[in-house]
Amino acid sequence: MPSSATTRNRFEKQAAGENLNTWGAPKLNTVFDLIDASLDGWTSFALSGTKTLTSTNYASDESRARCLNVSSGTGGTVTIPAVEKVYLVRNASSGDVIITTGGSTNATVKTGEVRWVISDGTDCLLAKYTDLGGDKLTNVGTPTADADACTKAYADNLALSAASGNLPGQEGNAGYFLTTNGTSASWAAAMAATNNLSELTNTTTARSNLGLGTAATKNTGTSGANVPLLSTVNTWGATQAFAALQASGTATFSGAVSKGSGGHFLYNGSSSYASGKVTFSTSSASGGSSGDIWFKYTA
Repeated sequence: MPSSATTRNRFEKQAAGENLNTWGAPKLNTVFDLIDASLDGWTSFALSGTKTLTSTNYASDESRARCLNVSSGTGGTVTIPAVEKVYLVRNASSGDVIITTGGSTNATVKTGEVRWVISDGTDCLLAKYTDLGGDKLTNVGTPTADADACTKAYADNLALSAASGNLPGQEGNAGYFLTTNGTSASWAAAMAATNNLSELTNTTTARSNLGLGTAATKNTGTSGANVPLLSTVNTWGATQAFAALQASGTATFSGAVSKGSGGHFLYNGSSSYASGKVTFSTSSASGGSSGDIWFKYTA
């Protein structure tokens, strides 16, 4: 009976009575050498396109070695034998290296990576970790793509950089809030309720923005430069002009009362001025014209 090859690494299995007196040397020694290569051997090659690894029974080939070293090139696809196998793949090319048996699932080793690739004879899978178990990912390079990881220092510098167009630094800005003019961000003083608007730097502009006039800065009172109280007696320190004046109570004047140009003082139907107590009344005197001030005289 002739020799046969093992399924995965193609070692020579001796049939009974075969290779009499030659099994030890060179047959057995050759098997040992091939086992050694399958465990820790390297197959190195450049890759720019496609490559099918050689597969030879009982002799050295490209696909038996544990490690595949893509030493240079632009990357491409490597086809391995359709048997169960574990490879350690180093990609030193400038592009991705795809490991396949020709099945539907392939393993892609990115440029610069060293990855374990597992084949079940049909599909090729990358060995990867989804849970670090609390371990830190350290010594991460500067990211260049959106999906790249970055260090804490890089993230802090990016988010809190004082450079133009980025977010400003935190130091010395405790209690401030972030604002932007649409181009660059800056810190602004926060307005705390307990400070009762004391943070405002320009109260005049603030009042204008709120639509408040000059009365907003005046006090109420019965005389002087105050807003008059309508519920009590007010003393006027200057001449007042009224387009119309009507009162149901008593009006007291301490100075002269002028009728103005074209107007009349009318009381009890007379257009002459009378001395004595003058009261306002809703009753109209006869005579006069539009715009007149009407009085009713009480002796």
